[in-house]
Amino acid sequence: MQPYDDALEGLRALGERYRLVALSNGEQWYLEELLGNNVPIAFDAIISVDQVGAFKPSPGIYRKAIQRLGCEPGEIMMVAAHSFDILGAQACGFRAAYVNRYRLPTEVSKYQPDIIVNDFVELADRLLE
Repeated sequence: MQPYDDALEGLRALGERYRLVALSNGEQWYLEELLGNNVPIAFDAIISVDQVGAFKPSPGIYRKAIQRLGCEPGEIMMVAAHSFDILGAQACGFRAAYVNRYRLPTEVSKYQPDIIVNDFVELADRLLE
C-alpha cells in the first residue's frame, strides 16, 4: 500500500508544527512495517488496538492515545478518511477532521467532523493558517 501524494505533502507540513501519531485497528507489527517501508514521515507514536484488545470505536483505544501522548482529549485531533473512524474519537472528547476524498456523506450521528477537507494538503493549509 502506498500513500496518496497529498498525504505525504500534508503530513510533512503538519509535522512541522504538530505531533503525528498513527492510531489504527491494524496490528502493531504491521503498522510499523507499513509506515516504516512506505511512509517516509517520522511519526511520534504508532498506536495499535493490540495495546488495548478492542477495535475502534471502543473508547479504550482513544484512552490509550490520551495516556501515551500525555494530552487532554481536546488537544488531540483524529484525522480519518472514513467518517465512522472519527465517531469514537469525538465521543472521547477528541477533535476530528474528515479527509473526504470521494465526497461521501458523514455518518448520521450527533458527532460530526470539526473540519471536512478534500485531501491532506487542504487539511494542512487549514490547520497551519
